[in-house]
Amino acid sequence: MTSTDLKPSIESILEAIARFKDIMSNTLKEQLESLKVDHQRLLDFRMRGIKDEQREMIYEQLRQRAFSLLSDCYIDQACGTPGFKEARDLVKKRSYGSITLDYIRQVEERYIVEHTTLTPQDTLQHDHPQSLHERHFAEVELIFSYLLTSYHWTAHEAQEFLDFLLSSSCDMIDAQVMVSAITLNVMRQFDSNKAWLLGKIYQTANNEGLRQRAFVGWAFTLPAYHYIASTRYDALCDELLAQTEVRNNLLELQKQYLLCLDTEKDTQKLESHIFPKILKNTPYDFTPNGIKEKPRDKTEEILHPLNEEIKMKEIEECMEMIQKMKETGTDIYYGSFSKLKRNAFFTKLVNWFMPFYKEHPMISREVKSLETMNLMDVLSQEANLCDSDCYTLVSMASSFLGFLPEEMRTQALKGQIPTMMTGNADNSPAHVRLLYLQDLFRFSRVCPVAKHFVTPFDELRMDYPTLFFDGTDNDQYIEEKYDIAMFLFAQKRYRDFRRVALGIDGINTIEYHLMLATYYMYLWDEDLDPDKEREKADMALRQAQEKGDLLEQVYAYYCDDIEQAAEMCYQQIYAALDLDKDNVQALRILGSFLSADEKWDEAVKVYQHVYQLRPENKRAISDMAVALMKNGQEEDAANYVYKLSLELPENPDVMRLQAWLHLSRQQPEKALSLYRQLMDNKKTIPDDALNAGYCAWIMDDWQEAKRLFAEYIKQSEGDINGLLENFESDQRTLSLNGINEIDRCIMEDVMRQEANTATE
Repeated sequence: MTSTDLKPSIESILEAIARFKDIMSNTLKEQLESLKVDHQRLLDFRMRGIKDEQREMIYEQLRQRAFSLLSDCYIDQACGTPGFKEARDLVKKRSYGSITLDYIRQVEERYIVEHTTLTPQDTLQHDHPQSLHERHFAEVELIFSYLLTSYHWTAHEAQEFLDFLLSSSCDMIDAQVMVSAITLNVMRQFDSNKAWLLGKIYQTANNEGLRQRAFVGWAFTLPAYHYIASTRYDALCDELLAQTEVRNNLLELQKQYLLCLDTEKDTQKLESHIFPKILKNTPYDFTPNGIKEKPRDKTEEILHPLNEEIKMKEIEECMEMIQKMKETGTDIYYGSFSKLKRNAFFTKLVNWFMPFYKEHPMISREVKSLETMNLMDVLSQEANLCDSDCYTLVSMASSFLGFLPEEMRTQALKGQIPTMMTGNADNSPAHVRLLYLQDLFRFSRVCPVAKHFVTPFDELRMDYPTLFFDGTDNDQYIEEKYDIAMFLFAQKRYRDFRRVALGIDGINTIEYHLMLATYYMYLWDEDLDPDKEREKADMALRQAQEKGDLLEQVYAYYCDDIEQAAEMCYQQIYAALDLDKDNVQALRILGSFLSADEKWDEAVKVYQHVYQLRPENKRAISDMAVALMKNGQEEDAANYVYKLSLELPENPDVMRLQAWLHLSRQQPEKALSLYRQLMDNKKTIPDDALNAGYCAWIMDDWQEAKRLFAEYIKQSEGDINGLLENFESDQRTLSLNGINEIDRCIMEDVMRQEANTATE
């Protein structure tokens, strides 16, 4: 996955690690001290002017060590919260903290041998297979807990675990449980090697349940973290995203995910409108003592013979509505089953992620007590329920059956559950994935400890729903982004729609333009009353027009929201230019907004228009020169800078333009001379020290660069973050002069140390 994001420096990662010093184990502390020593050695070498050709590789290796250590600290922090704490305690209690892949492999191989060699006689003897499954369940719970709380993996460990999960030595049910544990671990704290493992399982596994669990885990790592990921992880992501099938699956997953976000809203609709109608018209009464058939009112039947037909029609209409909701992917069972998941079965964390199987030891005894396995057989083969709902239905069966009328109880014992819950089993990848998402949603909403986990459905992700192509900047994904935008608009998710739609280039359809137009009418917030907001906006615009300062007034009216203001200004600027294409004020404001968005090519065109209208205007010349330099057109910019320097040779702003032009032309000596003149002037500004520091840095005088950067921070009354923001914004010029990403990180580390020393 390609990204222009700058990676954090090692010193910034070390500062993050320092927050965990009170909870770090001795092992992690030793790793930290070793990392610091190696890192300082690299810095000392560079500051002494020693150029190590291997420094980029060494720095990247050290950075990955820092990331791994930080990840482990986050995991230790998580293990102080419910759910994680119990899992780690379980690992320490049962294994003395020494679980290895070899141990897991032995557990799986022993179980497969014992399970496959069960004889019919063993099966008839309930205790023998029951004890086998009970013992193995305890071992799977231990493995789940270990993986959930595991530290950062090496590439070798990930490869070994991949080979094991895809081998015949691993039970497929257990493999799915392990993948869910790894997913929860990665979502709690990113590990590129574990994320790579998930992607590889999706790419190579044959079992669909395993593939889709891995796919979900991998997909939710896509939008973030790629800036700290390994090369191997990035390469796998690029390989997968190059495949049309994978991109289509991501699109489908995105839509399924958004449907899951609507689950509670859909449940409210079912419970407040649809289910009451069904209950009102059904021939049964639901009482605390069970379900009873309603007594027939013969008089009513005589007087109103069509009432029964009307009732049946209403029930049919409601059932049709439910079926349509189901077909579109709506989770129609959440409301019913979520209320039933507070039993002993779900006190075990692992059970929230356990694929449904008949031999589960916590339910098999209960089902045996019903003297039938029909219900289990139907649920295993035909039910269109997610795994946790199947377990819920079975675990509640004993108590639930006692409330049913005789006829319904007999049907249930024969395995005749409601047809809506059954049918032809849909084993398509999309359906398998949807059911797993529903399991994840139930965990996030119902499990008491889920608030301490990171899931796709926690509050942060719901505020910013994952759009799997957001972390990419490849033009080949335009069609996918357009598809997502269309879906978001149809779902009335206008904020998310704007986020996607405004980043799409090259789409010119009627539907697209109509969606954008409708969105803007709602003024970027679906919670606002569109009519009232439109009325207020119209009034503000009329007042602005009367004052003759349309653009400024519109900007002021929307200044409480910069994004809204910018978009509104764009709209009004273009409206003004439609009336007067040579309006200099409008052109300059447009140029400013384009520059702020770093759309330099467009900004150049706008400033060229201004210059044609005002060729003698010094601001017009200066704006033109800056835009050209930012756009990489240094030689064209030189003409404008030369023109200004002839007319205003002593003007500090003109000198700054000259100096920056020298930098852009890889002439740091000439630029430094001008910046020193400026710094001797009473009208000097903090940026003079900053840019002089750039010159010294480029000239390999790191000590002088360090001094000048410190002076810039002092003059600007800022901090290290302000300096780093300039490093990022001036990245192109620095790169042209040979300052690469590793050099930037080394300088950042030096300045952070300087800042930390100053505060001690």
